[in-house]
Amino acid sequence: MRYLYTADLHFSNYSNDLVVKETGLSERLHSLVSTLLNMIKYAREARIKTLTIGGDILHNKSVIYSFALSVLIDILKNNSDITFILLDGNHDMSSRTSDCVSGLKSLDAITNVHVIHEIERSENILFVPWKHITKELVQKESADYLISHFGLNEAVLNSGISIVSDISIKDLTNFKTVLLGHYHKAQELKYKDTDLYYVGSLIQLDRGEKNEEKRFLEVDTDLNTVISIPSIGYKKFYEFTLTEENKQKILDEARELKNFGHEVRLLKTSNVDTTSIDKEFVVVDKQEKDITNRGITSNMSASDKLNRFLEIKGIPEDKREMYRNVAIEIIEKCST
Repeated sequence: MRYLYTADLHFSNYSNDLVVKETGLSERLHSLVSTLLNMIKYAREARIKTLTIGGDILHNKSVIYSFALSVLIDILKNNSDITFILLDGNHDMSSRTSDCVSGLKSLDAITNVHVIHEIERSENILFVPWKHITKELVQKESADYLISHFGLNEAVLNSGISIVSDISIKDLTNFKTVLLGHYHKAQELKYKDTDLYYVGSLIQLDRGEKNEEKRFLEVDTDLNTVISIPSIGYKKFYEFTLTEENKQKILDEARELKNFGHEVRLLKTSNVDTTSIDKEFVVVDKQEKDITNRGITSNMSASDKLNRFLEIKGIPEDKREMYRNVAIEIIEKCST
């Protein structure tokens, strides 16, 4: 069996985004639609008939935005030659209690869509929705492929932080290949004979995913292969650090990316002159400031010390009184 695999679409209105004139959709919703349609195009060209989405198809948990859902339904119905297999993720559910409801129930009646709400086995693939995943279950069950939606102890978030989870890769040795949604950072892990893939989100859903190249997976269960395919068609967020040495090279690349509709932010950690580009790009000053000579002495009043500290930190004068009053209130509460 051959199929494409993705996860973490997070369909929503994203009403705070700018609107793309050509489609009337908010920027992130436009990117999701464009990238998903490109994925479907890839499937047709590769003669692949099945597209599997491993959870978090919707974004707002117990809230469903009818416009975004309508856009998704149109995509599914207008591509009736493709079979869509959708798995409940945590963002698709109203809760994790026994009476929780899946927002994907609204897609159950579409003829080319199969939504997996309960644990299912299809040939050599075990599908486990988010609400059913437990350490005991994955230790007990076995299959060539596990498709599910959960956090793994050894995996990392976009920030690089690893969150402690009940399930470790050592608990998944009954499966040859594990395909997961939940963490948006694409990553691959291996333990003994088990290969594990977090496909990651299909697009950069926020600036925290900056500089990440997104993807989907092409899976062939007969050949036991998993191939990473880059996502295309979405607005990307980039962040570069400027130095005197790389300034021109970075600016050339940043301008090219901006011309393609991507968003670029520049950081400077040293004294780089950016006055000529401040209106062209967002420039964030991350220079370390020497504050060893603070001019704060022990005989100063608490108010004077705070004023000097706020001055050193570059807090505007019109906001210093507010910060100072809050700090004094905290100091007084701690001393009582």
